[in-house]
Amino acid sequence: MAMVRLARRSPILTVLVALLLAAAVVIVRQQAAFAASSMPADKMTITASKTSVQAPNSEVPVLKASMKTSSPADLLLQVTSECSILSNITNAGSSTSAYTAKVELRLTIDGNPVAVVPPATGSGATTGGSGTDDGSVVFCNREFTRTTMFDTNNESIKDIETTEQANGFNWVALNVGNGVHNIVVYAKFTDTNSGDAMAHGVIDKRSLVVTTTNYFISQPSAL
Repeated sequence: MAMVRLARRSPILTVLVALLLAAAVVIVRQQAAFAASSMPADKMTITASKTSVQAPNSEVPVLKASMKTSSPADLLLQVTSECSILSNITNAGSSTSAYTAKVELRLTIDGNPVAVVPPATGSGATTGGSGTDDGSVVFCNREFTRTTMFDTNNESIKDIETTEQANGFNWVALNVGNGVHNIVVYAKFTDTNSGDAMAHGVIDKRSLVVTTTNYFISQPSAL
């Protein structure tokens, strides 16, 4: 009889489990919606990281943030970062070695790139078109070539260079509209080596500050 009762109760237990799972999904969605709605609008957003990033010949996200804006809204985005070029070059006998290392940073808002030079506007958040560039900015760059000539291969020259500096740049995003926006900073590492040489770029401590400035008037100039 116990076996029969257990078999009869199994469909009921299955229904209860399904109802509990559905309720859990609804609760998670409600919490996500509440988090988005409770985020204050037009408040400064700050994010930072001290983790070093090294990825030769690739592009990776190095900072992420979310910000809620009202409509209309323009954003001023400020990125600062320590940027290094690590290199090692060796010449043996008569030879040529060279390297090029560059680190570029760019921003996206909701997957759309933010241009360095925004379009000209008449009243900030109400007029203007798309940007005129892809928004990439060089934070550090170095090219080095060495050519040596010797009568014997017993002589050689070897260089090891390590430099680091802090840089910053500002981007402006016009008319982003209201709602919660996802902001991502990408770092693109470009490395080219020839001969007996090695170099790569490093992004270290960095920060992103986003502020709202409604009705920003853009007047790009080529001067």
